[in-house]
Amino acid sequence: MVDQPVAIAFLLYLLPSFFLLYIASEIYTRNRQGRVNRTGAFFVLCFCVFFLTLFLAAVSPEEMAEGLYRTFLIPSLFLAVGVGMKFFLYLGKMSLPVPRTVLPLLYYGPSLAMLAIDWSSGAFLRDLKKTGIWIKPEYGPLFPYALSFLILYTSLQLLMIVAGMRRSGDKQKGYYRILLAASFFTLVWGFTVAVAGRLFPGLLEGVELSGHSFIGWAFAVHLIMAKHEFLPFETKKYERLFQLSPFAIVLLNEQAGIVEMNPAAKRMADSFGGTDGEKVLDPLFPRLQEEVLDKLRQSFQSRETEDNLEVTVTCRPGRPVTLKVDSAYIEADEEVFKYYVVRDVTKEKELERQRAESERRYRETAERLEVVSVTSNDGVWDVDLIRQQVFLTGRLFHQLGLVDREHPIASCAKLIHGEDLPRIHRTAWEQMGEDQPISLEFRIRKQEGGYAWVSITGRGIAGDGGRTVRLIGSIKDISERKQAEEQIRHLAYHDTLTGLPNRGLFHKEMNGALETARREGRVMALMLLDLDRFKIINDSLGHGAGDELLKHVAHVLESRIGPAGTVARLGGDEFVILLPRLKEEEAALDTANALLNAFRDKPFAFGGTEWYLTCSMGISFYPRDGSDTSVLLKSADIAMYRAKGQGTNQAVVFDAGMSVEAEERHLLEKELRKALEQEEFEVHYQPLMSTQTGEISGAEALLRWNSPKRGMVSPMNFIPIAEESGLILPIGQWVLNRVCREMKQREAEGWPPVTVSVNLSPLQFDQPYLVEQIHSVVTEHGLEPSRLCLEITESMTIQHVDACIDKLHKLNEMGIRTAVDDFGTGYSSLSLLQKLPISFIKIDKSFVQEAGASTPLVESMISLAHSLGLGVVAEGVETEEQLNTLRRLGCDFTQGYWIGRPVPLDTFNARFPTGKVPLGNGSLR
Repeated sequence: MVDQPVAIAFLLYLLPSFFLLYIASEIYTRNRQGRVNRTGAFFVLCFCVFFLTLFLAAVSPEEMAEGLYRTFLIPSLFLAVGVGMKFFLYLGKMSLPVPRTVLPLLYYGPSLAMLAIDWSSGAFLRDLKKTGIWIKPEYGPLFPYALSFLILYTSLQLLMIVAGMRRSGDKQKGYYRILLAASFFTLVWGFTVAVAGRLFPGLLEGVELSGHSFIGWAFAVHLIMAKHEFLPFETKKYERLFQLSPFAIVLLNEQAGIVEMNPAAKRMADSFGGTDGEKVLDPLFPRLQEEVLDKLRQSFQSRETEDNLEVTVTCRPGRPVTLKVDSAYIEADEEVFKYYVVRDVTKEKELERQRAESERRYRETAERLEVVSVTSNDGVWDVDLIRQQVFLTGRLFHQLGLVDREHPIASCAKLIHGEDLPRIHRTAWEQMGEDQPISLEFRIRKQEGGYAWVSITGRGIAGDGGRTVRLIGSIKDISERKQAEEQIRHLAYHDTLTGLPNRGLFHKEMNGALETARREGRVMALMLLDLDRFKIINDSLGHGAGDELLKHVAHVLESRIGPAGTVARLGGDEFVILLPRLKEEEAALDTANALLNAFRDKPFAFGGTEWYLTCSMGISFYPRDGSDTSVLLKSADIAMYRAKGQGTNQAVVFDAGMSVEAEERHLLEKELRKALEQEEFEVHYQPLMSTQTGEISGAEALLRWNSPKRGMVSPMNFIPIAEESGLILPIGQWVLNRVCREMKQREAEGWPPVTVSVNLSPLQFDQPYLVEQIHSVVTEHGLEPSRLCLEITESMTIQHVDACIDKLHKLNEMGIRTAVDDFGTGYSSLSLLQKLPISFIKIDKSFVQEAGASTPLVESMISLAHSLGLGVVAEGVETEEQLNTLRRLGCDFTQGYWIGRPVPLDTFNARFPTGKVPLGNGSLR
């Protein structure tokens, strides 16, 4: 049997503690994440500890009861006051004007302080007397102060409640009223307990009833949490979703009664002319209500649900509306409910219809474009910027290996040439942003390798927000056009025959190299190269051979120079070499010598014949010889002509003195042209005597220039310039005409006939139509061909043997005699001499004038010529001793100052009227 005092303690203390523990847990579990819930539960839990301590103290011995009071009861009371302040601050979303670090002291400091003080000194609880379960505490000197502290905290809490109520809305005012009611209940309860204690001291002696006012506070906190949306987190979340959902949500019972509907459902019901009252079937005609209600009941029994059901209804203005309905069942309080989620998809359906129509039109357009693209080389592209896909169609894309219709943008970008990709990104976005048509040209990789040039044109298509979402256009293969443009660009700057840079590109690169050389202080070399006797090969073998020769020269130059410089063709057989990075000038000379050796050692083969090439090179240096392209080219040109004057296969470096010579040569060339026009030239004749008989057997025609400014100009001064400039051709033609005319005139006047010799220059002899020209001249003047002898130098016979022999044969067939002049200076072989169809050899005067030292050599020449059936003429006879020696050696003819100097024709006729030379007569010299 339970002891009566314990039962009383259970009812007064333990039962309230259980009740308060339930309230605290219920508040906490409603919303574990909410700080208001957590703090409110802690607040109520403090009251639970207070009552549990009272119960334990009531049923425990006096010594243990005193310890429970000091350890739990008094601290829990002060802790409830601090946590209550924290709860009111969180509830009203208020803050105190103190640092955040001080707040924990305000909340928990009083409780800890009372625990420490009471255990150390007993200043608050002096003693505790116990009779049965009844406890009578005796308070110490700290009690009035502690009580004042509790009153102060309580007053602050009341002020917080009042302040929060004044600054809150209607919703918050509700729970502030609850808190005021709890405060009022506490005051009333406390006053009632005090009055009862006075009136009935024996009845309530030792019973702690004032603390039961805390139950009122617990009720207040619980009521606030339950009625003012301090709900469990999940419940609150789904309640919000229910209220804010844009879809209509309706909860029905089995009789089609509306249990609950959200705001969206109310708006939809209103637009349909329906009701948000008890029955959702109210708008239907009466005869239909029963039918629909039966179906609804059947669905409740079978638990049949609607899944994406589509229905069409008419709203209040008579406009059809398409709805999609989903449903499910829930059970609550042993009753089954069915809730519907209804969506108005009218706009979606219209958009789908428009999209389908747009896709149909787009598909038809794409099909048309595909037909066009398949029948042409063009293609169509469509870039979806949202999906990052590229749609491609057309023959062009099949040629590029893009078989599938759609490709990711990233994979297509990999096909574009890396140099073009940044430009495409930049230009496309700029033009698209300015709402301009897109036009681009770039390279795209082909399936078989290499790149094709394509041109695309298109336009951006904006979406609903005005932002571009698609790009669409056409693509065309422009590789042939680009190739043609590149060829045109190449032709504009390159020589069509050799592929070398032409004059325009050379000047461009030269100017750039000069700028770099000025900036970096470098030395540059410019080398001008001209082929020796190119015109001979070009005219003799034809222009095809000349073209092949120029290609051969270009190949040799490029292979030898390589990346160290630039090789260009300026025109004709003139090439220029730029060496922009020289450490010293000697390096340019080494390069020039290497090129000369390359031409000399590597013959040019054409038509089964090998031709050994030589060239002349002039070299100028920057900055020594000039600071711009034109000056450096002029300097190199002057040096090149000096090289030509020194013989074949020479390289000469420009110096300042050459400029004066070049000016003089240029002036002399101008006067030569004028001399030809004004017939300032004369022909002088030097007699040719038979060594054995002393008869004049012939004469050599020699050109003289009687200039009004310069007087009689030596052939040594103007013949080389005539040959370099090409004037030797018209001058040589003039000489032939004059000699044939004068010889024919001389015969007509009755003078004894003589054979006249005319010298042919290398340029003349290499003319392809030389034989025809001579035949024309002889025939025009009626001169007997046997009276004409044409002289060529020994070096001319060595150069092009076959062509030389062919021409000599043709001249012989015409009856014209031929002779090799300056024999012994050209290193011709005996086998070559045997092949040449000539009449005479003329021993060079250098052998004759040194007859004493050279007698065995001259004798060998004479014997060799006679063995081949050739006549021998000795040139440069100036003494009687030389003449006697030649006569003794068996020389056929002699020529020189001892016989007679070159003189005009009338003087020649006057000196040799009988056709004989009076030997030993020094006056004839």
